[in-house]
Amino acid sequence: MDPAIIGAGSAALGIVLTAYFTLRSYRRQKNIDRDIELRDLRMKAYDRYLKAYRGNTSLYDFGHVPATDSPVNTKAVNEYWLAYSNLFQIAPDPVLRAVTDFHKLAWMEDTDLKGEDNDREFKRFYAKMIIEMRRDAFDKTEFETTELNQKFVEERLPFAFSSKQSEEDRQAPGERNPIPEHPEGRH
Repeated sequence: MDPAIIGAGSAALGIVLTAYFTLRSYRRQKNIDRDIELRDLRMKAYDRYLKAYRGNTSLYDFGHVPATDSPVNTKAVNEYWLAYSNLFQIAPDPVLRAVTDFHKLAWMEDTDLKGEDNDREFKRFYAKMIIEMRRDAFDKTEFETTELNQKFVEERLPFAFSSKQSEEDRQAPGERNPIPEHPEGRH
């Protein structure tokens, strides 16, 4: 066989293999980039929802209740509903379940619970929602949806509740820390 033909065939094979592996690598990288983009969109949607909820509830923080039809209240309510509805097409099932459970209790007030019982349920649902959002948004989180981790998050929620607490709730947070290598949680 002619060495020129063998050389040309080897060069052609090299080009074909290089093109094949480049295309395969490109597709894989494109999928990775798309996954990162979608995760970033979900993180922004979670942030928007949490800000919208807090933005609305903060209107009532200092004893002055805005009129239902006031521009500031209307804007806050509209932002909440937009943020909430946008989660339906982007959030994975565990996050969507947790958000809708929280929404039903905290926003729709669809419960017979009152006082401290309602506060406990609010904490439970909010903590579950935060944990599910963290599990989706971060490659690695030490918080799993376990009772111990949920209790850890419940104790640190950015909300003020009644001063009456159970003995377990008054216990020092470090005593029930689910992340032992960090005395006050993850740093």
